[in-house]
Amino acid sequence: MSLIKSKSLFFFISLVSMHLGVAHNLPSKTKANNLSELDSILKNVTIPTLEIIELNNNSKRVDENKFSEKVLLKARKVEIISVNASSGNLVTNNARQIFSSIPGIQIWEQDATQIGIATRGFSPNRSWEFNVRQNGYDISADPLGYPEAYFTPAFEALEKIEFIRGSASLAFGPQPGGMVNYVVRSNKEKKVYGQIAQTAGSFGLLGSFAQVGFNKGRWSFNSYLQYRISNGYRKNSNYTSLQYFSSLAYQISNNWNINAELSGIEFSSKQPGGLTDIQFSEDPTQSNRARNWMDLPWLVPNIKLNYLNDSIHNFSVQVFGLRGQRNSVGFVRAINLKDEANSDGLFSNRQVDKDLYFNIGTEARYSYTKRTKVATHIISSGVRYFKGTTKRQQVGIGTDGDDMNFGLMNPSGGFNRDLDFANTNLAAYLEYDIELFKALNIRVGARAENINSVASGRLGYDASGAAIKLSENKRTRNFILPALGAEYKISNNLKLYGNASAFYRPVMFSDLTPASLLDSIDQNLKDANGYNYDLGIKGKIGKYFYLDLSGFWVEYKNRIGNLPIVKSNGSTTQFRSNLGESTSRGIEFYSELDLAGCISKKSKLKFTPFVSLTLMEAVYSNFEVSTTVNGKTSILNLAGKRIENAPKFICRTGFNLSYEKLCFNLNFAYTEKTFSDALNTETPTANAQNGLIPAYRIWDFTTSYAFTKNWSLNCGVNNLSNQKYFTRRSGGYPGPGLLPADGRNFFVSGRFNF
Repeated sequence: MSLIKSKSLFFFISLVSMHLGVAHNLPSKTKANNLSELDSILKNVTIPTLEIIELNNNSKRVDENKFSEKVLLKARKVEIISVNASSGNLVTNNARQIFSSIPGIQIWEQDATQIGIATRGFSPNRSWEFNVRQNGYDISADPLGYPEAYFTPAFEALEKIEFIRGSASLAFGPQPGGMVNYVVRSNKEKKVYGQIAQTAGSFGLLGSFAQVGFNKGRWSFNSYLQYRISNGYRKNSNYTSLQYFSSLAYQISNNWNINAELSGIEFSSKQPGGLTDIQFSEDPTQSNRARNWMDLPWLVPNIKLNYLNDSIHNFSVQVFGLRGQRNSVGFVRAINLKDEANSDGLFSNRQVDKDLYFNIGTEARYSYTKRTKVATHIISSGVRYFKGTTKRQQVGIGTDGDDMNFGLMNPSGGFNRDLDFANTNLAAYLEYDIELFKALNIRVGARAENINSVASGRLGYDASGAAIKLSENKRTRNFILPALGAEYKISNNLKLYGNASAFYRPVMFSDLTPASLLDSIDQNLKDANGYNYDLGIKGKIGKYFYLDLSGFWVEYKNRIGNLPIVKSNGSTTQFRSNLGESTSRGIEFYSELDLAGCISKKSKLKFTPFVSLTLMEAVYSNFEVSTTVNGKTSILNLAGKRIENAPKFICRTGFNLSYEKLCFNLNFAYTEKTFSDALNTETPTANAQNGLIPAYRIWDFTTSYAFTKNWSLNCGVNNLSNQKYFTRRSGGYPGPGLLPADGRNFFVSGRFNF
């Protein structure tokens, strides 16, 4: 706690010092002239996007022309979510509500801070199939070597969340799922602005949020701080979270500006572990792990230089870094084994695991636009350099206590597993887009990737005490990802689009080491790759109906996953290997209707119902695997088996209703059943790591009332019907075992805006 307090104090001292540091500005007359010229230039800057009518302010979506990065969006599936206090429970990062307008989002509901999402049959594990960014720069542990996003910005501080599905592979990276970008809220219009909020809720939730910003002359400053504590839904699930962010921008000249940002989190939580299916049916709030803890310090700096000349040239270059840790201590054996004292009243020593991540990288983008009478030509390009290192120390012998202590019983003895991973990435992309007669766009492009990964170190010790070395694993990949797309404007507000793009998923560092001592790894793992295809129609029909309908097809080769292996003693372990090819195909549909606007344009009542749904068939192709049950080996074929965590049907629907100062938001979410392993095991195993994940239906309600222009009250209830459900079975932390989602809970939040 002392570390959190000291960082909080440092944060506020920095905030005040930066505020005082802007006193030396240019003379007011000079500033006014320069800013006037700047405004004139910015009005003429054109970013190539779909030109559609603004959605009403009750909408869950934001128009594409609000996309924050200067990249080509033509012929791509782009979705932008509006994040505001009435759209859901922002305090606890309730992803089910916030992402309700994105069709097909599969969510792992297991943590009050970290977000695990995926689409189209990919894995939701800490969003690692996406290229995860904040304000345009990476925030995951290592985007290609270990892309787990342990850090998610506070939803209270966000303005919007931007998605580009699979075809993001050119401008942002080769990730299968595409790109998700969390955009922090700011205000360029006010001289001084901010927000203060206090929240209380179920399970001992207390939250404080403060944001402050100003625009003075050529300087702009924006900063927020969020502090939360909670006892958690389950026993032994209390947590403490401190998030902070600061941004300082300077307008160098009419054409150039520079912006520096620093964000991070101090998150500590007790881990209640998983449950068996029997325990879950008895009481989902119980826990038989009282000594497990996790700690996630995360720090992300970034500095970005932008050039805006006119509607012809756009240029930006940014340098980013990351220093993060993932520390855990606990009793991590199968959940059907009790963590209890022996006859002498003593507990066993806990296992300590530590990761340290240190990354640095740079990205530069340039686009050129040329217009003629019949066509507009756009060339978009970029280069990227990234170097990341991961120090992984695991299976250390910790204390036998129950406190958050990551020390070793014998520090000189070190960790049984001691590994070093290094990843270097050099990439470049080039896209060409031609627009003919302001109606038809054709886009072609390619991304060249060079990835060098090195893994070395010690996996453990054998029975004689000799070190088991990890065979030095050096991998160099050079490949090109092609992409093409086309878009046709039916009208100014409606378009047809289609695209095809390749993706690449390297063997990750975590793929080379087992999640638990009982699991095993295929030593001949291969990188995965594949293609995404989209075909859809999107835009507004008339003035009040918004439609986004598309079909998709995903081909995934050398897919990496887990197979349950039953040993002769009846115990089940996980074997991680390539599982052949898989195919995901389906329909994604989103629509919303400004119903009140249809009836009366002058009405103060605003009623916007929405529907978001996905139908998906995600299955493995022909692939034979051998499995051993009770000492007998048999051959199974995965052909026709459903992909893990890939429901056939996801539906989220509801409405936004507002009248003058009062707003209501009601969401209903239904997710079809899924499987936790490639063999589609239905009957749960004794350790609950494999088995069916049943379908679930959840209602969420949020309301807000603005007493004045500045003061408002937000409150809501999540999981209204108190459904007992879970979204994940885990083989390691934060389990192992079945991980229950939260039951019914409420929150009340008072906010002051200025």
